[in-house]
Formats: sequence, structure tokens, C-alpha cells
Amino acid sequence: MDTLLSLLIGLMQRKLKFVAILGMLFIGVMLTMQGFTTQNIIFTVIFVVIVGLFAILVWFWTAIFRSLMTKRR
Repeated sequence: MDTLLSLLIGLMQRKLKFVAILGMLFIGVMLTMQGFTTQNIIFTVIFVVIVGLFAILVWFWTAIFRSLMTKRR
């Protein structure tokens, strides 16, 4: 069980980093190619909020899984 929880925690943290890096790359290219229009700035803010909410979700479940691992030992 501990191995499964450790694997799940690592996967969630790597997925968060992957989504954040890919999103920053996408937003950077979009703003460079299309310029700083109002629509692009709104899209960037929405994307940052979504990634932030995803980060909070990953943090929440990682904390729960880590607490389950420490109680079992």
C-alpha cells in the first residue's frame, strides 16, 4: 500500500509540473505570435487560475496520501 501511495504522489507532482511547463510554453508562444491583446490577456489569466486550482487539488490529495502513509508506519 505504501508503494502504491508513493507512486501516486510522485505521479501527481510530475503531472502538475508537466501541465505548468507546457502551459507556460503555450501561453508564451501565443503572446509572442499574436501580441498582447485583451482577449489573449484574459485567456492567460483564465489559464493561470485553472493551473492554480489544479495545483491546490494536487497539494490537497498529496497531503492526504502522505498522512495515510505516516499513520501506517
